[in-house]
Amino acid sequence: MRKRRGLSLGWILLASAIPAAAWAQVQTQAFVPETGFYWNSGQPGRGYAIEIQDRLVFMTIYTYTTEAAPSLREPLWFSAIGTLVTGGGGSGVSYQFTDQLYFSEDGQCLGCPFPGEPLTTPTGQPIRLTFDSVRSGVLEIDGEIIPIERFWYADSILDAYLALEGQWLVVTDCTAPVQNNCYPSHPTIQPFEADLLHIDAVTGAGNDRTAEGFRLGTPIEVAAAYQSEDDVYIIVVSEIDEEYLAYYFFGPDFGTDQFRGFAERYIPGGNLSGFGFPVQGRRISDRTFAETFSPAAKRAQAAPTGALRLFESPPRGTRARPATEPGTRGALKAATLERLNLTLRRLEQALAERTTDS
Repeated sequence: MRKRRGLSLGWILLASAIPAAAWAQVQTQAFVPETGFYWNSGQPGRGYAIEIQDRLVFMTIYTYTTEAAPSLREPLWFSAIGTLVTGGGGSGVSYQFTDQLYFSEDGQCLGCPFPGEPLTTPTGQPIRLTFDSVRSGVLEIDGEIIPIERFWYADSILDAYLALEGQWLVVTDCTAPVQNNCYPSHPTIQPFEADLLHIDAVTGAGNDRTAEGFRLGTPIEVAAAYQSEDDVYIIVVSEIDEEYLAYYFFGPDFGTDQFRGFAERYIPGGNLSGFGFPVQGRRISDRTFAETFSPAAKRAQAAPTGALRLFESPPRGTRARPATEPGTRGALKAATLERLNLTLRRLEQALAERTTDS
């Protein structure tokens, strides 16, 4: 075991959801859509909001009148409500709901006496929302097709490395028939393996940046990186000298507080197979908490916010997930896997340096 040393009103909410599956094994996995600000980046000033409670979706839309009255277009408030149902298709699981728009008017103004409930009437305009990734989807309103994506505004979410900071509860599904090992306490009674990771610092610059931390409650070191060419993230846990644990997932499967991907154990210095057990991670504490949680968080402070924008990898969410090799049961493409394994060597080096400094 390793030893550690001592917004504007123009943007409104909408929820994101299921990733289009990158591997055949994940195509039947369920997911929980995120609630957050959504927009179309080519149409700033118009926004959407969604709250999801037990698959029931309530959405609001902030838009404007078509006519200037008298000199400015006036805001309008629409809403819709419906139940998410599971879609399908060759690209994997998706969620969608279909309803009609409702228009609200004559409501409360700021600083005014409460006039009573606003008047809400159906417009007859059909609306259809389909979530095809953890943070993007397509909205169709009365025939207009609007691609939407989660609106990220915090630097710690926009930055691929800072976004990894926090405390993560990670659960691996050990029931999938894959070429790897998984260690649940009893495969027929409790077929899942849980992990708790604490990532509290970002070190290095350019292509040598690394997010670092430890497995909570243990001296086991953790290092993580973002491979920009394929938009893939990898987290390595140095469990024992003879075997490391890697979690890897594509950008579209990484939201503000969750990720979906795969877990695979491998021999240090060796390569990943590209086949792993399905894994889901949930952020249970944010970056700020992680950085102030322990003395270890203070030993390697992240670079100032201004400098973070200069790192050589593009911001999160700027690349699409690459295709998979045909006929390989959903394995990663060979070129993607090769680049991922090169990143693995860099993380192993970072873990070795942390151990030496312990």
